[in-house]
Parts: sequence; structure tokens; C-alpha cells
Amino acid sequence: MPWTTPRTWTTSQLVTANELNTDVRDNQNYLYDRKNLAEAYQSGTISMNNETYVKAGTIDVTLTTIGKPVLLIAELGALRRTSTMHRVVLQWYNDTTSQNVGSEFYCEFDAKTTTVLTAVETPTPGTYRWFVRWRVTDSSSGGEIENLRLRAIELM
Repeated sequence: MPWTTPRTWTTSQLVTANELNTDVRDNQNYLYDRKNLAEAYQSGTISMNNETYVKAGTIDVTLTTIGKPVLLIAELGALRRTSTMHRVVLQWYNDTTSQNVGSEFYCEFDAKTTTVLTAVETPTPGTYRWFVRWRVTDSSSGGEIENLRLRAIELM
């Protein structure tokens, strides 16, 4: 059932059960039962050798929130370094506000599966676009991501 703009009530107005169900119950069900999820996937190998942050791959997730906390999940099928002498650093980025989100995630070893989780505790209601940025600690070597999946979930 879609969101219905509640009516404006007046003093001494007789309110019916049908009106209350539409304005209160149905709108609450819409807010609390909906699945607010954005998801994107890029298959293949993504390579990089920058010491400054660059976008990981070509994908991002866009989500319209009502102001509830948002969980950002990046799943990497594999994360590899081209040299064992450096680290790969990943971080979520809010492209709408041009700000880093959460802490940097340092990877000092090759991993078959890597998950980077970040929570946005109190977003202002609105539409946001997020993606993962990454860099290496030494530009003489690089990193590779295999199969990148991004998810943004508004927690109700």
C-alpha cells in the first residue's frame, strides 16, 4: 500500500475508522514494513595502483531514506595485492555530500572474501549515492578486486 498524505483535522471533526486506518495505520505499515534496499554488482577484475583514493569499479548505490540508520555493505569476491610489501585501504564514500563514511579498512593480506561494513547512524532524510573508494600505501605496487557487490539497507 502506498504512502498517503494525511489529512488536516479540525476541531470537533468526526473521524471515521476508515480515515484513521488510512492516515495512521496504513502509513505506519508503509514506513515499517517496506524493504528499503539498493544493490549493485560488478563482475570481473578491478585493478588499481594509486596512493590517493579512487572509486573501486564503476558501481554505486543510491538510496532514498526517511532518516533511519543505513547499513552499507561492500562484498569483495577476492582482494589481492600485487606486492606483499604494501596494504590496500578501502573506505565508503558519500558522493552526495562529498564525505568519507566510517573508518578506513586496511588489508595487509590477500583474502578470498572480504566484507566492509559501515553504518550511517542518523542520516538526514533524502537521497544519497554511496560507493567504495580504495588506495594502496605504495604506488609501486597495486591491488585487485574480484567481483564487487555493494548494498545500502535502511534499518527500520
